[in-house]
Amino acid sequence: MKRVTGNYLNRIICIDGSVVDFLTKEQSDMAFEGADWDFYWGDEPQSKRKYDAIQRGLVDRKGLGVLTFTPLIEPWMKEQLVDKQDGIFVDVVTAEIRDNLKDINGTPILSLDAIEAWEATMSDDVKQTRIYGKFFHLRGVVYTEFGEIHQIEFEYQYPDPVIAVLDPHDRQPHHVIWAIVDRQDDLFVHSEMSVHCTVQELADFIKKHENKMGYKMKKRLIDPNFGRKPLITTGRNMIQELHFSGCSGWTEADDPKDEGRLKVKEYLHWDRTKELSLTNRPRLYFHKLGVPKTIHSIRNHQYEDWEGRTDEEKDPKEKSRDKDTHGADDVRYLCMSNPTFEHLHREPFPVP
Repeated sequence: MKRVTGNYLNRIICIDGSVVDFLTKEQSDMAFEGADWDFYWGDEPQSKRKYDAIQRGLVDRKGLGVLTFTPLIEPWMKEQLVDKQDGIFVDVVTAEIRDNLKDINGTPILSLDAIEAWEATMSDDVKQTRIYGKFFHLRGVVYTEFGEIHQIEFEYQYPDPVIAVLDPHDRQPHHVIWAIVDRQDDLFVHSEMSVHCTVQELADFIKKHENKMGYKMKKRLIDPNFGRKPLITTGRNMIQELHFSGCSGWTEADDPKDEGRLKVKEYLHWDRTKELSLTNRPRLYFHKLGVPKTIHSIRNHQYEDWEGRTDEEKDPKEKSRDKDTHGADDVRYLCMSNPTFEHLHREPFPVP
């Protein structure tokens, strides 16, 4: 049995007694309140108010919610849903338009010629959203190459060499990443630490973490701007202070921002229009559950606001924003060191 209100089909009552309700964005927020749900499917971006009402309705029955959308609007969905993916309570699958060439049975859906003709009509910003599924409010994002393919699960295999990269701060948490270099010279960012503490505590935390993970440490890199900054209390710089605290081996990272961003892009790059292969694959990967803050920083790293006084004059600035850049900065320092397995394997690591 169907029930129609106005021009909208709003309910189907099935012969087994189950009910399917239909709601539209044109309806008031209150239309989404007051019901219990077993399952919710939301198509296209959702307003926060309506989504919250549906979520409350799922609580009573421990219901499941699924969203399918092109992220043109509703930027809240990124911060509060996509960025909170953990594979348990929130799981995210990012699809590109070329994933729709065929259905699961191999029946053609879209043609590659039609996709390429449409793609040629778009600006780069729109293309990132409609073709590759990037959030439109992140136009100007630095690492457009970053995607699901770079987020995997992997284990550390001793004695693969490990590099620690530190972005220290005085008023914000210190951010540290540990990256594995494999025999193909690919980089795997395996773990991270974000902590606001004293230098002595930081040194202790780093050593305990490395011992716990069983890392074969071969190099430690530090932000050169802060690394050479003297502490008011002792007069020693950060590198000297870490050494004095029993955590040695820190060297200044290379810090040319433009060249560094290009280097990260090079490690992330692969040709999305072709099959993955030994010669067509990224060389930089992130532990999906092990480095969430670093992934968030890479995914959201943006250039500054567009310059120019009119829409026609707007060009992307080359200077990136300073907000939430700590993980992205660590990755830039890592890639700029051009690490290779053979070199690190032979290089001795100083013991304090």
